[in-house]
Amino acid sequence: MDPLPLGRCSVKNSSGTKIQCSRWAILICSHCNQGVCLEHHDIHQHEIQIRTHQLNNRINDLRQILHTLTYQQMIDNFQEKIDQWSQIRKNEIDLKHAQMSVQLLNEIKQINIDQFRLLQLNNIEQYIGQPLTDILHLPNNIQMKHIESLEQQLEQIQQTIQEIFSCLQITNDGQLKIDQSITLINNYSTLSSLYKHSLNDCPGAMAGSPLHQDYLLVFQSKPYFSLVFIEDNKHITRIPIDCFVNDICWSQTTQVFLITTEYYLYEFYPLNNRLSEPYGNSKSNRTLWTSACNSTDLYIIHKPDMIMYQRDIKKPFEKKREWQKNDIMCEEGDQFIASIRIDEQRQILALSIKQCDNRWRVDFFLIVSMQRLYCGSSFGIPTEIHPCYCMITPLLNHHNQWLVQYCTSEKCQCVILNEKAQVINQIDRNGFNITLIGRDKIAFLDHNGIEIYRR
Repeated sequence: MDPLPLGRCSVKNSSGTKIQCSRWAILICSHCNQGVCLEHHDIHQHEIQIRTHQLNNRINDLRQILHTLTYQQMIDNFQEKIDQWSQIRKNEIDLKHAQMSVQLLNEIKQINIDQFRLLQLNNIEQYIGQPLTDILHLPNNIQMKHIESLEQQLEQIQQTIQEIFSCLQITNDGQLKIDQSITLINNYSTLSSLYKHSLNDCPGAMAGSPLHQDYLLVFQSKPYFSLVFIEDNKHITRIPIDCFVNDICWSQTTQVFLITTEYYLYEFYPLNNRLSEPYGNSKSNRTLWTSACNSTDLYIIHKPDMIMYQRDIKKPFEKKREWQKNDIMCEEGDQFIASIRIDEQRQILALSIKQCDNRWRVDFFLIVSMQRLYCGSSFGIPTEIHPCYCMITPLLNHHNQWLVQYCTSEKCQCVILNEKAQVINQIDRNGFNITLIGRDKIAFLDHNGIEIYRR
């Protein structure tokens, strides 16, 4: 007997073997449009009926939902979602709160409260208490400027104390940030130095390369005038020089040291340890005192009249601009400028100025316009004996701070200035000068030589 034209039933069982039905197909199924046997035809029809009833029920359910839909149902539905979201966020906040509380304990422990307290008490005694006692011993000689000066010191200390409570900041993403510059100082007098170089008879002229290189140049006056060049903290070279050196500065643009003597300028090339021939004007009635570089410009303070010239490094005795003493020394009785330094990154020029009472301050200027940004707070002990020096260097940190090494007849000390030239901290550190070396080191020069620290 010939097989049916539709062939075998096209349905395969649902087991893993997928074996095709062995029966002959007798009709076309309206469900799958294929030839099937009678048994599978009935199964398919039953499935269609079930799905049809299910579809009808779903339609009726939707009709019921639409007929009974109200605003309150919508509110209740979304309120439930909001409540769920709120609970999730609360759980996250509780977790973050716990993490921040642990972080707070760790951060606060890093703040040396005892040191901060002692520092401010010493400031009160040194800058306010003792001067006020001295004034009260001569009540008939009290002048208003003395009281105003002490009031200014008091306000500065009050501000510093208030700032300790604002040193903690909480960011929008839940991070705690501690401003260590408000509360901590690097007490270089108690830390161990990275390197020491024993050098005697170094009057104070010194400069380092503050960004990329690891150079340090120091003037030594005995047994003969010489420049001591230290590279990578170990290679030392001595180069004789004919004149006493008043100041040394580093030119980042030309990668050379500029050496300032009384009437001459020299250039020292660290790549080949070469000192240039001197250039200058020995017949001038003004002497060169202190200098600093900004790009290809050289800023020089001249004695005795404290005139400042801006000159081209390549043509250092062809002046581009000049400022008289009254242009750069704003307070009555200002005596002279001890040093000039420049923060090239922020285009800030700084001058350390000896005041009428022989105390010091540092003023900041915008280089382009030479507009005075800030007239700094006074530091040092008022005395009738002339102080020796006041050297400054930018720390080039994100707090825009400056480090000052100064000396009076009674003590030598370092102070840290903030971006507004206000004293924020002090370091009991004897010495003549300070300078940065590379990106991460700072050098102190004192009677015993040079000590280099990690900053």
